Amino acid sequence: MPAATLYSSTSLYEKVEKRIESPLIKLFSFASRWLTDVTIENTNKYNSHILIAIRDILLEKWFGEGQFVEVRAKAIRAMFNFIISKYDRDNTNGGYLDDFFAEKEKHDWQYKADFGKSNHLQKALVEALSGGEYDKVLGLID
Repeated sequence: MPAATLYSSTSLYEKVEKRIESPLIKLFSFASRWLTDVTIENTNKYNSHILIAIRDILLEKWFGEGQFVEVRAKAIRAMFNFIISKYDRDNTNGGYLDDFFAEKEKHDWQYKADFGKSNHLQKALVEALSGGEYDKVLGLID
């Protein structure tokens, strides 16, 4: 079993970061200048209001009160606003988000605190070490 995945390789990660993620962050940061902030007062749907509450909780958790001067913080707020406004006014695209959350409920989503439980390499290493299979450990690390 390889210790890395296609997306954890340095060269691919750098390409994704440079060609996709960085331009998107800059685009949404720029868009934050003219994209109207989404609020409970300017939205209609119940789930939009839930998304707004989630946005506010997460932005506070990630960036703290009044710290939206960072490019990334502005971009993430703009992304939330874009998604929430799209959800609120567009039933087709809003339905995609509804479907996503409904599908998520059918699966055993693992949160940050549970990542160790889902790390197959870590499990295999622990099993090999506890069983004294040291040759197998070396094969897993390669």
